Amino acid sequence: MEGIEVEVRKEKGTRAVKRLREKGYIPAILYGKEKESLPLILNGKDFQMVLHHLAGKSSLLELKIKKDDKIIKKRAILKEVQKDLTKDMILHLDFYETTLDKPIAVNVPVTLIGESPGVKEGGVLDHVLWEIKVETLPAHIPEKIEADISSLKIGDSLYVRDLKTEEITILNEPTDVVTSILAPRKEEEVAPPVEEEAAEPEVISEEEAEERRKKKEEEKPPEEAKELAEEPAKEKKPEKDRKPEKKEK
Repeated sequence: MEGIEVEVRKEKGTRAVKRLREKGYIPAILYGKEKESLPLILNGKDFQMVLHHLAGKSSLLELKIKKDDKIIKKRAILKEVQKDLTKDMILHLDFYETTLDKPIAVNVPVTLIGESPGVKEGGVLDHVLWEIKVETLPAHIPEKIEADISSLKIGDSLYVRDLKTEEITILNEPTDVVTSILAPRKEEEVAPPVEEEAAEPEVISEEEAEERRKKKEEEKPPEEAKELAEEPAKEKKPEKDRKPEKKEK
């Protein structure tokens, strides 16, 4: 069991917490069933070393609480870690006090083991459930729950009911999917664009051009043809109205 030294936090408020973070401390809180919550602070570097050895948030810790020149030891589970992802900094920690003789509910990470024949054939591994909620005594909390995928083919799924566990009670539904092997996605074949050939100008002879012109004339509507027929020809001036041409001398 990992142990870490913490102190009771006396300063409260947003500004006070900000000052503590600037000094390298992490604000935290310890709470439990039917127990009064206790605000704490702990050294950030010390906690990073402990966190490196923890298997997950469900790991049992021993908090050595410094209060009024005394050290009080309490067993607790790290329930939540609040982080500022932009600064890669831990903002706050939540600890849940436990006793060794009473079962508690915690989330345990799921680890996939084995090689799936479906994946070897080109299938896609879809890991659905990354954590499982269990109930057990603090001393029996597992670091992880292993899910064996060595028998999964394309189209197969592994369910919560298929997991092998001892001394713990899984609180998830038995039909919850832990992981599946999906069929490979077929890439749609895109047909290459058909290049349209540029239209070449039609070459015809003079005789064909004349025949087409006559055909168009014949296809004109009757009214248009009638108007053309009734159009009066230009009158020529009578001979008597013509002025005699002057002869040059």
